[in-house]
Amino acid sequence: MIMCCNYWVYVNISQVSQEKPDSVDIVIMTEKGIKIMKIAKKFFGKIKWLARFVQTLSFFMLVVIFPLNIIQGAESRSESDTERLEAQIWNEAPEKLFQVERGIVNIIQNNPKSVYGHYLYARYLMRLYLENPFDQDVIKKINTVSLQTKMLQQKGEWHFLLEAEYLDMIGESEKAVALVQSLIKDKTIKKSWRAYFDLARYRMGIASNEEITKLLKLSLENMHGNSSIVLPYLITHLKGSESPKALLAHLEKLDKIYHDEQLKMALGQMYSENKRFKEAAQKFSEVIAINPQNGDAQINVVLLNNEGKKENIYEMKKIESILARGDIFLSDERKVGLYFKMGSYYLHSKAFDAANNAFVQALKKNYDKQAMITEIYRDFSREHEYAHLEGFLKYASDKIPGEPFIYGALGRIYSEQLKKQTEAIVSYKNALLLDPEQTDFYNGIGVAFYHMENYGAAINAFQAAISVDPEDALAHYNVACLLAKFGKSREALASLSTAISLDPTLRLSALSDADFASLKESKDFMALTAKHTEPGLGDDEPDVFMVETQDGTAPALSH
Repeated sequence: MIMCCNYWVYVNISQVSQEKPDSVDIVIMTEKGIKIMKIAKKFFGKIKWLARFVQTLSFFMLVVIFPLNIIQGAESRSESDTERLEAQIWNEAPEKLFQVERGIVNIIQNNPKSVYGHYLYARYLMRLYLENPFDQDVIKKINTVSLQTKMLQQKGEWHFLLEAEYLDMIGESEKAVALVQSLIKDKTIKKSWRAYFDLARYRMGIASNEEITKLLKLSLENMHGNSSIVLPYLITHLKGSESPKALLAHLEKLDKIYHDEQLKMALGQMYSENKRFKEAAQKFSEVIAINPQNGDAQINVVLLNNEGKKENIYEMKKIESILARGDIFLSDERKVGLYFKMGSYYLHSKAFDAANNAFVQALKKNYDKQAMITEIYRDFSREHEYAHLEGFLKYASDKIPGEPFIYGALGRIYSEQLKKQTEAIVSYKNALLLDPEQTDFYNGIGVAFYHMENYGAAINAFQAAISVDPEDALAHYNVACLLAKFGKSREALASLSTAISLDPTLRLSALSDADFASLKESKDFMALTAKHTEPGLGDDEPDVFMVETQDGTAPALSH
């Protein structure tokens, strides 16, 4: 037998079009194959008919048999991966979708006539559109691929489903429902689970809970083992339509049928909410057995094993090691929460270096840097660790350069707690260099100058804040404080009136603010700060509530 190995295949797919939907050029290059043909010629050259036969057989195997095996092998591999690919189209994180496209393109390359491959590609494009509805090029591609799918299968399920999905995508949900219903009723067309699944999606919010549940269960019953697309929809639907007790019963029943990661996660969470911690930990362990990269399950097992006990260093180190693993998937939101939890624990334990590292990681992964800095500021304030808060903010400014709110928080700690007003002004000015539109920084500079009794510079800073944002209520309030302090009652009342109109909660601040002592007997001041009740409220029912800043004080000028 003639053996051939060490071959390479180059497949050149021309664009699938109406004229040539199946054009494929296959070029085979093989080093050993050519050597075999030369050897055959050398040994059998004297017997010409035998030499020709051997060379013909070699050529046939190289050009026909091996390409077919390669294509068939690729097809079989793609068939084994299609369920995973289709699930990824629905479930994959947006930043990883490009990996899905690569797999779909391989299917079409291996078989340009693959209707399913084109269906998957159209679904993939629809997912991209949902992520970015303003990309009109994606709409054009969806139309092109849908037409190609219809051309490849004139009467079948695929193009019906794509057309219905497109109709739903552009807001024609009723037409989409009618199209899928006609598909389900048509006995000449073989249906898969997708028809029932799509109909359930289009009917959500319109049909009864029982009908949606029935459609989703019909879809599951018609699947060939890949439940990871339909089950999340069924679980979400049951969560919104069933009582907790009924939901738990449903999930337990489904868990006996389907060995599914997301189902076990939902069941574990339900057990945890019902304080059935051992069963919850068991379900999360089963999730890890299915997917060792599921970071949420890994973390949940650690937390549940420590349930009812005080947070300890072992728990923190275990969580830290899980977060450090490169193969573990956790959402950024979950990472932020975990890093913040670790930072709080280390801070409370006086392990300041570890706390700094954890808090910096929480900051790096949080899109809302200002909110995260506020939470960290509060944590340090609760522990009265103002000097260490200064150290953390300096450390964070090195690790996350160019973040204005770090400099803003540093300015605040200098001004309010450490009484280093000059350093506070420098920090606020650094913050303004990075974000000149942030009026909080101008207000901070004004407060620092106020503490230094440089009242002219202070009022200029507050006026600068107002010039950037005329609706900055706090800046107007601070201007009113200074004007009142210097006996300019009319101007002070005008500024205070503007401040309270922009933020009614400042009325309460004004009532207790010593800067307005000279105005307390003024009828205009009493009218501005008088309590107003809504019809139907009792006299002792407040109409506004004190808005607290990060340290729990009223948002007025600090002095």
